[in-house]
Amino acid sequence: MIMDPDRPLVRRAATERDKEKFLMLVADGETHTAAAELCGLPRSTTYFWIEHDPEFAKKYKRARRMQADALADRVVEISQRPAGDMAAVQRNKLEIDSAKWHASKTMPGTYGEKVRTDHQHTLGVVLLPALDLAQQVIKQSPMKQLAEAEAGERAGEDV
Repeated sequence: MIMDPDRPLVRRAATERDKEKFLMLVADGETHTAAAELCGLPRSTTYFWIEHDPEFAKKYKRARRMQADALADRVVEISQRPAGDMAAVQRNKLEIDSAKWHASKTMPGTYGEKVRTDHQHTLGVVLLPALDLAQQVIKQSPMKQLAEAEAGERAGEDV
């Protein structure tokens, strides 16, 4: 429903019934904008509700998840629709791709691409005896090594 630009916009107070109707339309697959227009509400009002009414925001989030399910159902319906020519086939394909994209962004865990990444790290060290000895030498402080070397030289002089 497109608003008539020649007709003045008359604002009215929104009711709980308007909120419920808006949520129902969103859950049935209408876009946010279309649902607001069908209820005769400006989008700014519905965004205000989402921002300032926690209970409504919770219901809106649930309605968006239901919207993704409705879009998935719509994909099946479109795919079963007969197409008389290539233009109809392309239109159906575009509608399906759009609905799939929207559902995948709304509920990526259910309708998104299944990307799985596994990371495995095996920790452990295998030391050969020669490497073990080399590590022990490296672990000793340079001052200690120098003292041991000097002690060895003195011991060699005493012989």
